[in-house]
Amino acid sequence: MGKFLGHASLLASIVSCGLAFPVINVQWDFFGARLDRPDDGERVFDEAALLRLGDLVARRTALYSWAWRLAVAGGTGFAILVGLATLHLQ
Repeated sequence: MGKFLGHASLLASIVSCGLAFPVINVQWDFFGARLDRPDDGERVFDEAALLRLGDLVARRTALYSWAWRLAVAGGTGFAILVGLATLHLQ
């Protein structure tokens, strides 16, 4: 049981990290051009940019939600594993 719980907790933690990386990623081409390489034109915040912002927020919210759930599951699994090991040693 300990091996299964340890491997499941490790897998949940790894997947959680993988889901969290896109959340902290900088969206360089948000306005349709690279923000780190501005050209001489003025940036227009139009309806398309607003829709992209909404899509970005929705996608990152979903990823963050799953990353958080898996992190809690992995941490709980590791805590149970430590508790089982402590009880086994006594």
